[in-house]
Amino acid sequence: MKYISLILLILKFVNVFSQDSLQFNYAFESWNDVVNNIKGGIKQGTVYKGLLAFDPTIKYKNFGYEGSFCYSFGKSPTKELVGDLHVLSNIDADVDFFIFESFLGIQKDEN
Repeated sequence: MKYISLILLILKFVNVFSQDSLQFNYAFESWNDVVNNIKGGIKQGTVYKGLLAFDPTIKYKNFGYEGSFCYSFGKSPTKELVGDLHVLSNIDADVDFFIFESFLGIQKDEN
């Protein structure tokens, strides 16, 4: 989990430089699938697939940011067991680390 140190560094940076006008919230999420193929497909067996997500929300004066950064791990049930044209699991991703969502907002002054 080479990206854990990067996430901890960001959390430390925000903690050190936080002011009254800076708001920082975050959440960690985890999805897990265990798939068993009993008959048919490429081969019989069981695979495990997981997805971790880090969701930061940052608000500073007139700026805001919300995002979701994901880390996918384990074996693909589609490629390893079934060989279907469609994806078997909704967390079946080929890449390890990816940005799922990223939003930047700027609010105009009322003056």
